[in-house]
Amino acid sequence: MNISIIHGTSNPKDFKCGDPDLEKYLKEDAFYDLKNRLSITWLVRMDDVIIGYFTLANASINANLINRARSQAGISCLIRTITR
Repeated sequence: MNISIIHGTSNPKDFKCGDPDLEKYLKEDAFYDLKNRLSITWLVRMDDVIIGYFTLANASINANLINRARSQAGISCLIRTITR
């Protein structure tokens, strides 16, 4: 298994995972986001075949907004924020 950052010659066109939105992001947006410093996508390969990926974004989600939405939906799970 090999994990590397997406680059201009990564060629993710054959990647399929069953989720059209995830496939579209990798094929059409991940490299653009890297060039524009919005996120970094790491490709997971086995025998030179992309078997998965993950993206780290330069944005955050406000945990209080998630907690409020979950509370309104009747979901009791609470996300805690970590402060430094």
